Formats: sequence, structure tokens, C-alpha cells
Amino acid sequence: AITDRMARKLTYAQEEVRVLKELLEAATGKKRISFTASQRRRLAMKGKELTAKERAACCQLVRPETILAWYRQLGARKYDGSKARGCGRPRKADEIRKMVLRMANDNLGWGYTKIRDALRGLKLKIAGIRVDPDGAATTTTAPASQALRMVRAGPPKVRCFLRACQR
Repeated sequence: AITDRMARKLTYAQEEVRVLKELLEAATGKKRISFTASQRRRLAMKGKELTAKERAACCQLVRPETILAWYRQLGARKYDGSKARGCGRPRKADEIRKMVLRMANDNLGWGYTKIRDALRGLKLKIAGIRVDPDGAATTTTAPASQALRMVRAGPPKVRCFLRACQR
């Protein structure tokens, strides 16, 4: 008796879904329904609990294969770390960047190596860069290169001379 009642309820729900699909097609002109991500997730979770026969009998809006594909995508997304990974080396903290700028401004005669060694004494590491003889720091990383580029925007010899004259 309970099984018969459940079967009648299911049949009625299926017919109701068919009528709603016909109304949707008449109103929008589309046969397919576009689901949001949360709707797909809910259908995938509930559909996965059903057996293959139950999915074939019950699924009215979405094919059973689509429900299983959505479920697989949910599992794959859970273990996909590509969004968490960024490209390149992580940036240094702002405090380190400001310290490198301050050291470069205060000590215009210092190059990258001297600044790096001073920071190494504080147990801080900055990325390896190359400072050219003209004072330009070249690298794709590091706050040190940006700091040295900013400090050495003009000719370094003239600035060092003027700085020394002020002392």
C-alpha cells in the first residue's frame, strides 16, 4: 500500500514537471533550463544517492548522465588546487619592502649585496637580483629590485655626491 501510494505520488510529480516544462517552453522559447551552481550541486548530491534505475525513472529535468557528471565535477573541484596556486614567487611582506626602501634611501652607496647581507643579519631573505654598474636593478621578483630602482632613478654618482655634501 505504501509503495503504491509512493508510486502514485511520483507519477503525479513527473506529470507536474512535464506541464511546467511545457509552460517554460511556451513562455521563453527554450527547452533547456539553465541551473545555478547551487541548484546543480543540490541535484547532483540528491541524484547520486539514487540507484541507476531510480535515476532513470525520476530524473525529469536533467538526464541521469548529467547528474553523475555534475557529481564528478564536484569531487574534482574539491581536490583541485589550481585556484589556490598563483604563478611566480610569493611577494614579500610590506614591512620588509619598506625596510629595504629605507635602507636604500639612507645608504645610497650600498648595493643589493650590502642590503641583502644586512637583512640576512636580521634573518630575513630577499630574492636574488642583479644590480648593474649603472645602478639599475634587474629582476622579475623582489621588493629589493623595486626599491633599488626607485632609489637609483637618477644618476647615482651625482646623488651620492650631493648626499655626502649635506652631511
